[in-house]
Amino acid sequence: MPCRGACGALVVRGPLGTTPKCWECKAEREAAYRRDHRAELKAYRNQWISDNREQFDAVTAAYTERTRESSRGYDKWRFKNRLGSKSASRQRDATRKRKYGITREDYEARLTAQNGVCAICSRPPTDKELRVDHDHQTGAVRGLLCDDCNVGIGRLRDDAGIVLLALEYLRAAKNT
Repeated sequence: MPCRGACGALVVRGPLGTTPKCWECKAEREAAYRRDHRAELKAYRNQWISDNREQFDAVTAAYTERTRESSRGYDKWRFKNRLGSKSASRQRDATRKRKYGITREDYEARLTAQNGVCAICSRPPTDKELRVDHDHQTGAVRGLLCDDCNVGIGRLRDDAGIVLLALEYLRAAKNT
């Protein structure tokens, strides 16, 4: 029998004669319902919690106790495997390669070409490495920037016209 959802796939009728729907169509329908009735569901949940406060607190406490040990174990693993200096460095290298297509050697070459300082303000990096600046339309890497300069041009939407207007504004304010 075909699915009565959007896909039309063949499905088997349930043992109780329920409307046949494939799992994907059922999941989509339920997600749409939750999205469209978010406020009503939230109000119902909050009302249920206020009416059943003791039961809610007991279930919450049991869940917290049950998951506490596993989360402690995860925190230890995360600290051991991801926050070590070598692992963190490898993680940054992998992220650079995935997002910008540059290797550690490419990064080091750019850093050397910029004399180890930010391409805009010429300050050396403080406690972090310089950020890779790239063109959001083409994805081309432009240079390495400190956090302040990277955030600054990002807030100005990488638009040279807006940067020039900001420059004029600062100059005019300085002369008054």
